[in-house]
Amino acid sequence: MNLANNNLSGTIPNSSTRFMDYPEIDLSSNDLEGSMPPFLFEVAAVDVSKNRFSNLDILCHVNNGSHLSILDLSHNELVGELPDCWLIFENLEILVLANNKLSGKIPTSIGSLTKLTTLHLSNNSLSAELPASLKNCKDLVVFDVEDCKLSGPIPAWIGQRPSNLLILSLNPITSTGAYPRN
Repeated sequence: MNLANNNLSGTIPNSSTRFMDYPEIDLSSNDLEGSMPPFLFEVAAVDVSKNRFSNLDILCHVNNGSHLSILDLSHNELVGELPDCWLIFENLEILVLANNKLSGKIPTSIGSLTKLTTLHLSNNSLSAELPASLKNCKDLVVFDVEDCKLSGPIPAWIGQRPSNLLILSLNPITSTGAYPRN
């Protein structure tokens, strides 16, 4: 279902809809806001990027996240900490939460996403160290935490072989928006 690039606005009402198969839903580039209803996560892929959603709390109340393989919530107004309930999304391969207002630490349960190939968390206010549990994401090809407020050492697992990691972005952006020169 593709409803991207329209002028849809307001909140998405909760529905008791149960899909026969696991469709892909694209609601990106609209003006949707508020919380996302649980049925949106009971699909194979959901793209709600470039909207005005503000809350991720619903993730911990999803009954069946095991079929979700792609979740793009980038370029929204998500605030607060990342929820620590990623265990239910065991088939997630692509997670994009970049360009929001998320803060706090990256939760340990992110490391339970063992099929994850792409993790974009850039341009948030995430802090603390990268969790050691991320070493369980052995299929990770793209890992982007650019322009976050992370601290601590770069974990040894990032450079260990064998590794599928091809793109690693840890670079902070200066207040002018330009990359620092080193």
